[in-house]
Amino acid sequence: MVVQVTVMALFSSLLAGFSMAEQQTSVRSASMHDEVCDVQSAWKTEYVTALDSSARIASNTSESILQMQELMASREWNEGEPIGEQMTSDEANKWGNLEAKLASGTFASLIEGKRERDVRVLERMAALAGGLYNSPERLPEPDSEDAFLLGIVVAMRELYPIESDKLDLIPNMSGPCTFENSLRSEAWRTAKSAVSGYGVDEAFADLEALSKKYNGTLELAQMSSADARQLSQRIAPVVGRVSMEIEFAKDLYRIAELDGVSKVMLEANRMDQYQSQGDLGYSGTTWKEWVETGRISQRQHEMSGAINLINERMPADITKSWDQMEIGSEQK
Repeated sequence: MVVQVTVMALFSSLLAGFSMAEQQTSVRSASMHDEVCDVQSAWKTEYVTALDSSARIASNTSESILQMQELMASREWNEGEPIGEQMTSDEANKWGNLEAKLASGTFASLIEGKRERDVRVLERMAALAGGLYNSPERLPEPDSEDAFLLGIVVAMRELYPIESDKLDLIPNMSGPCTFENSLRSEAWRTAKSAVSGYGVDEAFADLEALSKKYNGTLELAQMSSADARQLSQRIAPVVGRVSMEIEFAKDLYRIAELDGVSKVMLEANRMDQYQSQGDLGYSGTTWKEWVETGRISQRQHEMSGAINLINERMPADITKSWDQMEIGSEQK
């Protein structure tokens, strides 16, 4: 059966990923503000968790498939007659239960696969944001996945603005060393570095003095040559660097928010899977209810659109396997 072969292939690939995961860093018992809570270490731990969830579900699904195969091989079946009509009541009952488990496992695999994809993609978005800050002239190839992800990073600047005082609140936050929290801590460190760099206080003091001198209109053509030179050669480079670094800090904060949204989506989807027992059409029901009851904020709901956009362009690996299954079925 095509379905059996395909899911077994998925199981094998997930276990391969799990074997890789076992070699990664173990879960840290650090706080979000500890020095050891860097983004890469926290991300590896989160990614391992996502792979572990997928592997456990794949293991349970594999057991159901093996039992279905054993049932099919338990006796001879008449060709040309529906197998369901040839089954005894016990066989039909067992087959129905296994089909329900398989449907539930398929739903769960999709849910966990999306979370694994989100963790992987969000880490890449943080890296691309860093690249945009450090080397803005080196952009990804057009139409590439990196260009798509960087486009989301830049678009979120306008769609989801962050006031600077949000960054000031980070040191007062508390929590474990998760990927989300590590991004927030890194955002704070980046912002702090931006405003405490060499010459920053002097540059902003000089900028304020020039602004007062020229009544807030800093146009080079209307300034003395000495003041114009000071603004363009000494003040502007420092202010520009600080502005870019603060924007990078806000990028990290937004990506942290996006990871938080992804985790809420995971929780809501798991609830859907539990309540529907494998009915994919039920997907999204819990999220809608949580939006209506206020458990999910309007900002979280809006930011989920970015996750959905990523899902369309970069679907979870398991959905790619389903597509291959459909192609293989059509060719047979």
